[in-house]
Amino acid sequence: MSDHDVLQYCLTKVGAEHVLFAIDYPYEDSYVAAEFLAKADLDDQQRALISHRNAEQLFRVPPLV
Repeated sequence: MSDHDVLQYCLTKVGAEHVLFAIDYPYEDSYVAAEFLAKADLDDQQRALISHRNAEQLFRVPPLV
């Protein structure tokens, strides 16, 4: 699940605007998943899109101001 090659493939094929980050709690360790995202080869904008902005837009969650 936490595979940097797969993440880069997804970014190449569909772009960061179409990738959501999720874990299958309690079956996946949230600390391991968060560490994977923190260490991924992403710029700040890509990391924000994948970690929360895409989900906020998809689920119509108003951003915190």
